[in-house]
Amino acid sequence: MTFSQGASWATIATGSGAQPGDANKQIVQQIQAQYKQFQLLNEGDFQSNGHPAHGTNATGVNPKGERASVLVVSIGAGGGNYLTVISASPNDQAKEINALVMQMVQTIRFAGE
Repeated sequence: MTFSQGASWATIATGSGAQPGDANKQIVQQIQAQYKQFQLLNEGDFQSNGHPAHGTNATGVNPKGERASVLVVSIGAGGGNYLTVISASPNDQAKEINALVMQMVQTIRFAGE
């Protein structure tokens, strides 16, 4: 599922067979290969509604030649499954968009909760 507003977008994807930190790093590596001047700003583990999670914030020049902020958050769903939210926005909108994405992340619940 993808949400977009102007040049900003967020995608929600699911996967299995990896812990949140490992899944997150794989996705960030894929994005890094597409961006020029890619730079990690911060990353780390946290809890999202009682589930282990890992987030990464980075910046770089996207394939369209625009400097963008990238946010990748992976949340463990149990049983080796995870959900990942990936977003990108122009750097001048990053603070607002990243805050909205993190609000969305905090509302995620898994079946049976």
